Amino acid sequence: MSYVRPLFAAWPVTRVAVRSAHAKLAVLGVVLTTTFGALYQLATMFTQSDLYGIDHRLRTVEEVSFPVGVFALAAGRPVGSPLVGRGGTLLVVAGTTAMALVLARQLATRTVEWTPMLRRYGVAAAAMLLWTALATPA
Repeated sequence: MSYVRPLFAAWPVTRVAVRSAHAKLAVLGVVLTTTFGALYQLATMFTQSDLYGIDHRLRTVEEVSFPVGVFALAAGRPVGSPLVGRGGTLLVVAGTTAMALVLARQLATRTVEWTPMLRRYGVAAAAMLLWTALATPA
């Protein structure tokens, strides 16, 4: 809409910054949040295991830090606050790490034999941990 009518002319943000924030919200806020939710359900079903012990605390970390982090990361750039963006990034990393650990623990406590699906989930958990290790210093 800002192509036709300059919506952001009087605001301290640019159309490009708003579009960038929208993309972050779409990818992280919608796609990954949906993926995490599916992994909780499907990993439990395919591993025939439940969350126990520290898994519940890790899930709480993910459920709180990930959405707050996505919002802060998306909001930080348009308002020109690197501190807010970095804080959001650290929260996203914390939430993703927690999700990866829960998934890895479910795979480790599975009550069924390894299947191609469970191997894919193992790759997903490892990839999430690798991404967080690479994203944190950046």
